[in-house]
Amino acid sequence: LTKPVRRSELLKAISTVLSNDGTPLSAHSPVTAPPAVADTPTSSASPMPRKIYRLLLAEDNLINQRVALLQLKKLGYTADIAADGREVLAALGRENYDAILMDCHMPEMDGYEVCHLLKKNEQTQLIPIIMITALQELEDKVRGIEAGADDFLNKPFNIAEFAARVRSSLRL
Repeated sequence: LTKPVRRSELLKAISTVLSNDGTPLSAHSPVTAPPAVADTPTSSASPMPRKIYRLLLAEDNLINQRVALLQLKKLGYTADIAADGREVLAALGRENYDAILMDCHMPEMDGYEVCHLLKKNEQTQLIPIIMITALQELEDKVRGIEAGADDFLNKPFNIAEFAARVRSSLRL
């Protein structure tokens, strides 16, 4: 791509990169992630079952969903998507998750409110929550931490930092 970049050119380039076969993704192309695997056992004499981590990605932006799912897939995790706060609560009513990656600003119910509700509930209070946002203000981070977030990650995120924060949240 050359600057200045038109929005349509950027979207096409991103969707081509995210597709497995080099063709652009459509708005409804599924992006799936394989099961995640914990560290392999050190002894080959008695193989231990490997932990499969199940994550919930709460993100309303389709491009951000695809980027995060691709990164999670590369890291070996599997994730479900919730596009707003109400979908997060519904998903938690159906499934058990090992961690939640949640955008701060979503329609219906924002990430701060959902985080606060989850941390007040005995059944969900121990699920690690990583708040993900494009906001750079200290006040926004403090608000997330006060709502009960376990960690904070700014968009656009560095893959190494993203991987370290997800791994760290799964050890809590």
